[in-house]
Amino acid sequence: MYIAQMWNYIDLIAPLGVVIIQIIQFLEINDYQINEDFNRSILSISTLFMWIKLLYVMRIFKNTGYLIRMLIEVVSDMGIFLLLLLITILAFGDSFLRLSNGNSEDSQFIEHFFYAGLYVYRMILGDWDTDTFGEISLPLVWILFVMCTIFEMIVMLNLLIAIISDTYAHVAENSEQAGFQEMAKLIEENEFLVPYHIKKQQAKKMQYLLLIDPVENIEKKDDSVVILKVESVLKQIENNKKDLDTSIKQMNNKIDNIVTQIVKIQQDHQKALTNEIQQLKAEIQLNKEKEVVQPVQAPAIDAQEPPK
Repeated sequence: MYIAQMWNYIDLIAPLGVVIIQIIQFLEINDYQINEDFNRSILSISTLFMWIKLLYVMRIFKNTGYLIRMLIEVVSDMGIFLLLLLITILAFGDSFLRLSNGNSEDSQFIEHFFYAGLYVYRMILGDWDTDTFGEISLPLVWILFVMCTIFEMIVMLNLLIAIISDTYAHVAENSEQAGFQEMAKLIEENEFLVPYHIKKQQAKKMQYLLLIDPVENIEKKDDSVVILKVESVLKQIENNKKDLDTSIKQMNNKIDNIVTQIVKIQQDHQKALTNEIQQLKAEIQLNKEKEVVQPVQAPAIDAQEPPK
């Protein structure tokens, strides 16, 4: 959808600001007094977004497309960090504000809560004035000043640099893909410009497969009849080779199954034969033991008649 794209809002804000400025100028010509702050604010915002729109155009080019992608990724990865930075800025700013309110009105170095955040932000950038710290709890003010400069300037800013470096390394490693991704998104964002009936004629749904290849990768081919015939024969040979390989593979599988069955049958027969041999050995051993245990009968002796 048109409203779902960030760049489309930038496209709308810039011309909308120009229209508002033209209306303001028309009213001024007719002696209507317009607030100068409002006039200059609209002019400033419109100018800013018109320049930002130039980044949208630079997404088309190969050398700048991935850089725009990198800028978007960096801003996206900085989201959580900026939230943490805002919390720490408000924490130190509120602390300075409480100490500032304890001084007299002329000695206060922070007026209200909004300026407290700006005060700490300027302190992060190195813009501070230690001569205006007032007189209330001056040692504590200096302690907070040192803590704020160490934590915000050293820890948080170096953490920000680490996040940006990590994002840069990730995008730079895939710079070519990032460039093509931006081009693809650019096409998607402007897809609505092509009428539906034209898109339907060019590419019917579920009928064509569109292959996109860079122009520099397309090799020039000879369209002669001989080359085409040779390519056709080679393609047919390749198909026959694939079919033959498939048949051979199926035959090998069948042979493997038969060999497996034969080996299994041999193992079963060998196992059965081994069992029978063991049974025969056991019977023979049992018969031998019976023969040894059976008692031997002594031969009968004829009794002699006594002499007369």
